[in-house]
Amino acid sequence: MATTLGEEIGWRGFFIYELRKVLSFTGVSIFSGIVWASWHWPLIVYYGENVYLELTTFFVTIISMSFIMTYYTFKSKSLWPAVIFHAVSNIYIQKIFPPLTEKL
Repeated sequence: MATTLGEEIGWRGFFIYELRKVLSFTGVSIFSGIVWASWHWPLIVYYGENVYLELTTFFVTIISMSFIMTYYTFKSKSLWPAVIFHAVSNIYIQKIFPPLTEKL
């Protein structure tokens, strides 16, 4: 959770609150999701095999997650729901799903 806390301080602790000054909830969620997904695109391009498919699904996933994390951050007035959600998501995406989807 230490690494996700660092990211979430920036994304949910600062960025979405600044965006909320000029955008609606939907706008904040979509815009922050696009920026957040774009932040990670070099990893997908470098490590990906089917880059277009992986970028498309990653952007859809991250923008969808942004709605959930933005909602719970504003509702709770705390970073912890987003930190926990982000950490659990990373565990599934990086540790649990890859072995389940590898070819034997």
